[in-house]
Amino acid sequence: MLDKHLTTAEEELLKETGMNPAVLLKSIQALGQEWALIDDVGTELRDRWSSVHEKVKARMRESMEDAVGTQNGKKQQALLKFATDFDAACSGFSGASLEQDLKSLAPAPAGTV
Repeated sequence: MLDKHLTTAEEELLKETGMNPAVLLKSIQALGQEWALIDDVGTELRDRWSSVHEKVKARMRESMEDAVGTQNGKKQQALLKFATDFDAACSGFSGASLEQDLKSLAPAPAGTV
């Protein structure tokens, strides 16, 4: 099943346009549930996950930079929501925080230090 969930995520990430974030997130959530049940997932699956994670991170950073540059607050909030859900889905097997990474790109809201 891990292979199926990784393949779904990889296929979504291959799309230059029209990527469906809900499908991507659902596959990562399912991957996280399955991953927790397996003692040793093996090098190939870990390498594939690493590649998926890096691609998600790169695309999300690019989208956040665009949202910040165009001052699109709604898009920024949507990206942060996705990042929060993504982090929760892969917290058991991935240590990096996408949400914190994206927050570092966004300006602090008015009235905060």
